[in-house]
Amino acid sequence: MGCRRQGGRRHRFAIACWALGAVAAGLLSGCQQLSDLLGITDPWAGYYDASENFIAAHGLDQEDLTTAGYQRNALWTWAWRGQSDASDSTGFSYMTLTRNTTESPPSSLPASTPVYDLELLNLYPGGGDFEGAGVPPANWTANGTGVLFTAQTTSALIIHGAESMQIDAGSNSYAGFNLSALLDQSSPTATHTYNWRFFAKGSSYAFQSFYAPDIFNQNTSAYVTLSTSPVDYLLPRDLSVPPGTPTILAFGSNSPIQNFIFDDIRVFRSEIKDYCSLRLLLRPGDASHPLRDGFYEFTLWVRKSGSRSFVSEQAAKAPYAASRVTLSMLSLLPNPTGNQHAYPIDGSADIDGSVYDARSAWVRLALRASTLSINSSSTATVMEIAVFPFDKDNPDPGSVEIADPELHYYKDGY
Repeated sequence: MGCRRQGGRRHRFAIACWALGAVAAGLLSGCQQLSDLLGITDPWAGYYDASENFIAAHGLDQEDLTTAGYQRNALWTWAWRGQSDASDSTGFSYMTLTRNTTESPPSSLPASTPVYDLELLNLYPGGGDFEGAGVPPANWTANGTGVLFTAQTTSALIIHGAESMQIDAGSNSYAGFNLSALLDQSSPTATHTYNWRFFAKGSSYAFQSFYAPDIFNQNTSAYVTLSTSPVDYLLPRDLSVPPGTPTILAFGSNSPIQNFIFDDIRVFRSEIKDYCSLRLLLRPGDASHPLRDGFYEFTLWVRKSGSRSFVSEQAAKAPYAASRVTLSMLSLLPNPTGNQHAYPIDGSADIDGSVYDARSAWVRLALRASTLSINSSSTATVMEIAVFPFDKDNPDPGSVEIADPELHYYKDGY
């Protein structure tokens, strides 16, 4: 009997310990559950689930891309609207955001998720691929003796597509392009500065690009040494074009006759490249839970624009697909902090070896910014999220498909 009583006491003691343990485990399973049991408000309520999208109410269909929308909060806007000659009523639209109704979103998302094409426009008229451009191409002139334009269709000489442009230039002669024909030069009110990119190949000799009207002035010349294989060149000097001033970009040489083959010219306005983004400005109260200091992640689905080619592809024709996408996430108050990164989406490796191959399949990019400093009591803009359809350190016009931007909060770090 004594043994039974002792066993009974042990059994009851075990049950009591189990019950206390279960209660303790329930109480300690998380601050949110504890506060619910105690009937108090948890200051971290809503911040525990890192999968929650803090900008679910601000999808890409929530936008104002007009000049008036330049600084609107909680809507996707154009950062470049605030720059000179960059409003929709008085200047040129340097980027476009177009709803793509023929492409499906990533399979993991609802079929109703909208897909958009985000593009930085090529300012070269006609696209720059010389397909059917004629001889001489529009806005080009021959100056001096021995200048000859040839529509090159020989397969061994073509750079990309079905046609390239060959230029032969004799000594002290040049082929000139009228920079006032660039797409944003219809009614400029300020000086525009441009970068000029192109593929070229030719003899091993160097040719010069001359920034007219100072033709053959060494202070405005830039030498480019050609290879017999196509190379993607960026002119080593920017081209400044004052409003109302005829300006020529000339290609030639003050040495004996040379020939070179051009293709895939891309031009962009270099002084506004840091603003050529689709952005979302947020005040603390614009998110599903008030923005506060901490760890954030910005994600976006991207894919190569289906009907386009990367400019480096053999079949490349204008308009081109973007091969890089830059994501940016910055806190603006009280002190600017954040992160940005350019992701290669053409199948090439990133600097850390990662591959984001969006040539045919959707890829989800994720940008993290540790310990963003945010003034949560402010009523002003405290965060900027931005998408650039190019590498900010090496801009190149092109388009990319995008879908489903999300912002996540990690209470205890990643």
